[in-house]
Amino acid sequence: MDQLVELMKGYWTDKKAYPLHRLYKILEKKWKKSDNEEETIERIMLVRDGVFGALDMLSLSLPLDISGDAIIQKLIKGTDWDDGRRRVRSECAKIVNEMISSRRIADILPSGLERDGFGFLVPDLSEALLKDFKKAEPRVRKGSASLARLSRSVLGRRLLREQMIAETKLPEGDSRLTSLREAYDKFLVELELDQQRAFPQETLQVTFNGKVAEDEMEYMEAARADAKPTGIQSELTEYITSTKEAKIKPKKKRKKPSKRIKKKGGA
Repeated sequence: MDQLVELMKGYWTDKKAYPLHRLYKILEKKWKKSDNEEETIERIMLVRDGVFGALDMLSLSLPLDISGDAIIQKLIKGTDWDDGRRRVRSECAKIVNEMISSRRIADILPSGLERDGFGFLVPDLSEALLKDFKKAEPRVRKGSASLARLSRSVLGRRLLREQMIAETKLPEGDSRLTSLREAYDKFLVELELDQQRAFPQETLQVTFNGKVAEDEMEYMEAARADAKPTGIQSELTEYITSTKEAKIKPKKKRKKPSKRIKKKGGA
């Protein structure tokens, strides 16, 4: 992979020696001569995976409906490798965000996004996956339960694999359906708890040390504690404060002048 990155970077120094902009045209001419269609498709997929891997977004090679050549053309519009890479990753992040909004998330995994540096998209994706899983709850209707929707859900497929169920429909009296429903309820609770722990509510305040405050008073106390000067500054502050207190003495109350009563006729 490192060698591929270096070859792609060479485009900005010598386009003739590293014709990245013509990569797919060169491969197309070469593969047209091949009679093995399966081998050609496999090689195209390998090149596509290599391009996505070089840009540190291998998890998006499968779910994104965009050609490898389009990715390269976007890349070479950058002033250099770093700029081009940034442009491509930004564009792909927008596409993924649109896919999450439209619930086209069957092939997108939170772990893959996290690994490839798209962690900021994980909360929305996790919420969308959870909603799909809730809507796919196996319910008995007319004597059987359809598992088709559950099998199309990312989390549902995981549950079905764990329960070793390959069918898309189970009769009401099947013991596997009872076990599946129990496992579904348990899994749903675990998912909701995991999501709450991973993504706290936005209304909660966070202290400077990263801890979540239970209420506003706790947040204010933590903020004051964290904002207290430390080290030399702390000692200096305490010294100035104590000196000022020593200099400032309480003022004595002045006595009111007594009123003298003058006697008539003088002394």
